[in-house]
Amino acid sequence: MGLKDNIYHDTVGDLSLRKLVTVSPDDTVERACALMRQARLGAAIAIDDAGRPVGMFNEKLLIRLLAEQPGAMGEPVRNHMTVNVVTVKKSHSIAKLINIMRQRQYRWVCVVDDKGVAVALTGLRGVMEYVVDHFPRSVKVEPIQSNISIDQREGA
Repeated sequence: MGLKDNIYHDTVGDLSLRKLVTVSPDDTVERACALMRQARLGAAIAIDDAGRPVGMFNEKLLIRLLAEQPGAMGEPVRNHMTVNVVTVKKSHSIAKLINIMRQRQYRWVCVVDDKGVAVALTGLRGVMEYVVDHFPRSVKVEPIQSNISIDQREGA
C-alpha cells in the first residue's frame, strides 16, 4: 500500500500521541502556559469534572492575547479558550484527522475515548512523524548546505 491508502486505513492510534496537558476552565492563562511550557506542548485542553474537553488554549491564542491584552495572564482560561473543541478517537482514520486539521486550520486535535474523555493530543507533528517513519523514501531530506568548505579559513 502507498501513503494515500495507508492514511485511509491506519488510525489515529497508529500515530505518536502526545501526553495531554489539561487545565480547568477556571485556571489562569498563566498556569496553562506554565503547564504547556513544562510539557513542551503548544496546547492545553480545558476539561470538565468528568474529563471531557470543553475548550482548548494554544500558542496561537496566547500570541493574540499577549498582543491585544498583555495584562490578561491572570484571567481564567475560559475567557480566552476555543470552546468548540473538535475531537477524534483512536479508531478514526488518519485521513479524517488530516481533513479536520486542513478544514479548520488546526495544528492540534484532542483524542478522546469512547466516553468522550480526553486521553491524548495529536496533530501536525504526529502526522509528519508518521509519514517520515512509514514512508522514508517519500520524504526528501537534504543536508544543510554551507558556503564554507574545509579548505577555507574561518574568521580573520
